[in-house]
Amino acid sequence: MKVEVTELPGNMVRLDLAGRLDIEGTQKAETIVSPIVTARQMRVIFNLSSVTFMASVGIRLLLSAALAQDGMGGKVVVAMPQGIVRAILETAGVDQLVPIYDSLEAAQAGLDFA
Repeated sequence: MKVEVTELPGNMVRLDLAGRLDIEGTQKAETIVSPIVTARQMRVIFNLSSVTFMASVGIRLLLSAALAQDGMGGKVVVAMPQGIVRAILETAGVDQLVPIYDSLEAAQAGLDFA
């Protein structure tokens, strides 16, 4: 699992994840993601375009980030999940709690109005 962090204008951060969000991948991602999303209120984009698999622990990572940010007045969105990852998120009902967008531009626009 690879995680790239990009600070964007307007108190926004984009987290570009690449690889598998299985147990091992999620543990690696959490070491980077958790300190960021629990530090302060912000608007967070999870770019999942390069995530090839997501287990339940990956879903927990997203929901934990969303819960932490919600408690601080921030917001979390997901951008560009592909194929099986999108199907997993929708089947688990994550899209009912965390908005999912088809592009980074749409995700950023969604946060601009949050």
